Amino acid sequence: MTPRDNNPSRSASNGMESQKKIAVIGAGIAGLSCAYELKKVGFDVTVFEKNDFPGGRMSTRRLDKPIFDIGADFLSDNYEQIKTYATEFNIEWRTIPLIVPDRVIRNGKPHYLDLRKATDVLRMSMISPWARFKFLLWLIKEKLLTPEMNFFDLSTVPTELDKQSGADFLLEQVHREVRDYIADPFAALMHFHSSDEISAGAITALLQMFTTPGKQFSLRITGGGIGRIPEELSKRVKVEYNTSINNVVANNGHVDLNLADNIPLSFDVVVVATTASVADKILLQATKEQKDLLTNVRYASTMTVGVLAPRDLFECGAQLTYVPFVENSVIGGYDNQQCKGDEYVKDEKTLVNIYLQEEAAKKMWSLSDGEVFDIVKKEFKKVCPELISKSDDELNSKIELFGIAKWPEAMPKFYAGYLTLVRKFLETEQGKNNIYLAGDYLNSPWTEGAARCGKRVAKMIIDRFS
Repeated sequence: MTPRDNNPSRSASNGMESQKKIAVIGAGIAGLSCAYELKKVGFDVTVFEKNDFPGGRMSTRRLDKPIFDIGADFLSDNYEQIKTYATEFNIEWRTIPLIVPDRVIRNGKPHYLDLRKATDVLRMSMISPWARFKFLLWLIKEKLLTPEMNFFDLSTVPTELDKQSGADFLLEQVHREVRDYIADPFAALMHFHSSDEISAGAITALLQMFTTPGKQFSLRITGGGIGRIPEELSKRVKVEYNTSINNVVANNGHVDLNLADNIPLSFDVVVVATTASVADKILLQATKEQKDLLTNVRYASTMTVGVLAPRDLFECGAQLTYVPFVENSVIGGYDNQQCKGDEYVKDEKTLVNIYLQEEAAKKMWSLSDGEVFDIVKKEFKKVCPELISKSDDELNSKIELFGIAKWPEAMPKFYAGYLTLVRKFLETEQGKNNIYLAGDYLNSPWTEGAARCGKRVAKMIIDRFS
């Protein structure tokens, strides 16, 4: 084990809290936010992490410029909890300038996607006028009739909106082109799967956030990369790195952890802030409800393929480009990283992160990085308007591989029916046998949702023992 103990200056608020020993398994953003909030009020908290670095899917590689955000790629101004930590830790909360809106590729050409207000739909050239009209009518109807939901806490989605997929919902309520050229590419780039596997309620909550004044999706980044927040959190709690947990067992009001080297440790409470598959593996005496939840979590897989391209490749200033599955079955989208700052540029070349469609990523899983790059490079040319007319020799001179990150469990799938399953679990089963679950799969999408989930779990524990 490699311990790092960086205690915050705050002291325990009362003796009872300080006597409670709490283990948090997993140093991703959910686990670290939970541990930090517990530590602030005086609990004795230890975080166990199998890797030698914090952050999980919110990590940054800094071996050389450009730095490489290997999982989560950007933040947003409506990331309230992440922004709070940035302010508290004096981390730069940098605006990513919006030179042009995001774009969607159709027939090899870019079409701008702007949803800062509902009427922007009428300018969406990637769909037909009739599809735009139907989409606008639906947005207006949804704002008037649908209860407000919180995308970062999908337990706020009504059960009636969790009964069919986003794809089926949009086909019935709106238009096929809205599914194919708006919902599908967004799901592919942000969730790494199609709109067939996301609940209609999650799609609706997302569109609510995008089109509500003051809550629009304005992009931000922390200076020094996405990994800065979890890195700073990890400095303020005790983390045992390079430490795997064999199993977790409830034991007469306490919870025992058995480490990989068979060292037993006893705690008053354990928070399992791992992926659902790891939680299912290590919880030896899981309740029926815990087991039902964990075995019903599905994850999307992807690869992040980082390539170096000329800094002036995207002269229009575009950052995010969405690629619908009907346009390309390999690439789901790409991100011009120079918009995030000079740390993402080297020798007049910008880092471009390319995200793969789920099935394509799975097929390439066992290939070497070079083989993956050869496939991705050819497909990238087809969906990048700036490269589509280039010869193969020109392409090879402009694009070079920087790095690849493979994510077998990149993002939970918030499929139809799943939101209701999680909500019921959280209402009645969370904390049974002094074991709490935390993570994005608990109806808490993206890094912001995971951070909020960790804080909610901490509050439940604080309320219980204070």
